[in-house]
Amino acid sequence: MKYRGLIKHTLILILVTLLFSCNVTKLIPEGSHLVTKNSIHINYADSVPSIAKIRKSAPLSYIPLSQTPNGRILGMDLRTWWYLKSDINKNNWGNKALRKIGKAPVYYDSLQTDLSVENMRLYMQSMGFLDASISAKVNLKNQKAFVDYYIETNNAYIIDSVSYVYNDTEVEKYIANDSLDFMIKKGDIFTRELLEAERARIAKSLNNKGFYNFVINDIDYLVDTTHSSRLANINVNIHKFRDEVNHKIYKINSVNIYPDYVLNTNDSLYADSVNLNDKTYYFRGKKKSIKVKSIAPKIRLMTDDVWTPLKVENTTRDLLNMTYVKTSTIDFRLLDVPDSSAYGYLDADIRLIPAKKYGIKAEGEISSNSNYTSVIARLGYSNKNIFKHSEYFDITFNTAYDLFYNTKKNDAYQFGVKTSLSFPKLLVPFRLKPDVFIHDIRSSIKLSYDIQNRPDYRRHIVSTSFGYTWSNGKNLDFYYNPATLTYIDLPWISKEYYESITNPYLRNTYTNQVIAGTNFGLVYKKEKKIGSSYVLKTNVETAGNTLYVGAKVFDAKNNTNAEGENFYDIFGIRFAQYGRLDMDFSYKYNFTPKLAVVSRFNLGVGTGYGNSNSMPFERLFYSGGNSSMRGWQIRALGPGNKMLTAAELAYPNSLGDIKLELNLEGRFAIWGPLRGAVFFDLGNIWSNGHGETDKDAIFYFDRFYKQLGFNTGVGLRVDLSFFILRLDWGIILHDPNKLEGNRWIHDFDINNTALHFSIGYPF
Repeated sequence: MKYRGLIKHTLILILVTLLFSCNVTKLIPEGSHLVTKNSIHINYADSVPSIAKIRKSAPLSYIPLSQTPNGRILGMDLRTWWYLKSDINKNNWGNKALRKIGKAPVYYDSLQTDLSVENMRLYMQSMGFLDASISAKVNLKNQKAFVDYYIETNNAYIIDSVSYVYNDTEVEKYIANDSLDFMIKKGDIFTRELLEAERARIAKSLNNKGFYNFVINDIDYLVDTTHSSRLANINVNIHKFRDEVNHKIYKINSVNIYPDYVLNTNDSLYADSVNLNDKTYYFRGKKKSIKVKSIAPKIRLMTDDVWTPLKVENTTRDLLNMTYVKTSTIDFRLLDVPDSSAYGYLDADIRLIPAKKYGIKAEGEISSNSNYTSVIARLGYSNKNIFKHSEYFDITFNTAYDLFYNTKKNDAYQFGVKTSLSFPKLLVPFRLKPDVFIHDIRSSIKLSYDIQNRPDYRRHIVSTSFGYTWSNGKNLDFYYNPATLTYIDLPWISKEYYESITNPYLRNTYTNQVIAGTNFGLVYKKEKKIGSSYVLKTNVETAGNTLYVGAKVFDAKNNTNAEGENFYDIFGIRFAQYGRLDMDFSYKYNFTPKLAVVSRFNLGVGTGYGNSNSMPFERLFYSGGNSSMRGWQIRALGPGNKMLTAAELAYPNSLGDIKLELNLEGRFAIWGPLRGAVFFDLGNIWSNGHGETDKDAIFYFDRFYKQLGFNTGVGLRVDLSFFILRLDWGIILHDPNKLEGNRWIHDFDINNTALHFSIGYPF
């Protein structure tokens, strides 16, 4: 089938849907009118400054949902039409499906319009337009209702004076000291938003100074307005605690922790106790589920310290980031003290509900095209408190199998095991003081072993690393691995395959190697359920620098290989030296919880230097696969527009020093847990030119954009809450590795597609 045929049938389908949707008014009951559009018209007085003007969309939010028209698709009332086509008296599958994907019609109601006018009047008053007048004009035509709201603002009220009246003399000096932060100032527009913001600021400021029981309702306003001059005089009244006594700064009297708390049980059941650093830990029995020394550093509340929300927030956050803890609550009990006492006192009760100690995970991926099918399976076990210090132990077994057809190549397989152990503290040879700005600290040791059996080579890879992770407690996570070590053993490689690699530097990545390096990265997140969210991930790594300096300092023996390269080794094995940068930025806009557009930009750059002319095989970039260019299998695209041999097409292994990729995906709900997606990917990999003899594989600024691969595709997802099952079908549109003139794919061919099944979203 030609693409033009597919487009033709799609346009016919849209046209038929359009013709039917135009008849939505024929389904509306006689005498009813479908609310089609609400419009806002604002006429400002000449003296209203620009800063006081509001967005036209703001008053629209004060129209009840019962009078807000349904959203349109391509300018059509499709969802209303689908709903009205259902029979409300029948609950069979077809009618329920129409009502599910459709939306009930919104009929005009004059009483609701009057309510909208009143809501807008109150809103305009809250924005300083106390004399605003609102009116509505309704146009009923062809069983549709068009409602226009007209707002005459008149002049806004201006704040003429502000006075703070302290009924509570204890807090007076603390508020007065913050006078530079006062939000209400003479000359400002008089708005309710401004008054509420000042109340919230004062309450937060006093809480941060230790006033535990000061709340926002202890502040009110007395406003005197002069109608003729439209001026407002404001008294800010600060009241006593329950209008009886002055507020007090509170200190912590005692801290009680329940590490193995069971919901809705009586505290008297926790009779066995341990005291440490003026804190008492209560357990249900003599058998302790966790060592108290692992909990103590997470608690920022100290006996006789002033209570502050920051200490409570930091304690809660650090406790919840312990793998041992599922949920955490902190309750405070006020102690009776004389009114004359300088301070109030609190007892803090911290209750920890442990998480499930053991976990098992199983994952799988399947990718297929016309040449071969790849199957990947993973099985993992985890223990969240293995040594009773909230250590996290994880071990994962993974296996992969590539099944070839239409080729004489042997099938490929891979088996590996990865294990890690992390500790909820910073493992360093010196003592560090707690930092209120550093949270979620963990130290990790990792070890892995992989066996790779490919048609053209076999490799054994052993890796280990030691590093740290931490966060700023908000939206920024860091990791730093000061020591990573990888040994790559290549016991066999096909002579034919080895000699087919034209780049001598790339050829030397297929040798025994040692990689000793370090890497640092960060992850910045800003997530919202509705609106914009984004994630930025960066990773910088280097390897071989320390070994290279050591070889130079101690005048180590210099070796020369068959290509004439000079290099140093360690224990007879060449060590790699390189630098690598990887950046991944994803942006998501949620229109609704089930409708979103997601994009991702991925850039990778690396180069070998010093003891290496190329990065190791493991650290080179590749493109294609279930989370990359989904029209291709993994490692099947690039580099550049280099022509691939028949052997490379049969079992691709394209690698490069540079990667550039952009992905765009629309996600939408279909039915129940079933989700749909349409996507577009573009990108490629390139050589940086070191040793590369094929210029078509090298990155050049003046032509790289012509070498980008393009694919589109559709996907299905099943949202099972705890994980996502994903099926993506990618279709190649532009293949840079084909002959010039044949790179744009005009005819649909199954050979130019790839099918991917996996778990989780691609980005």
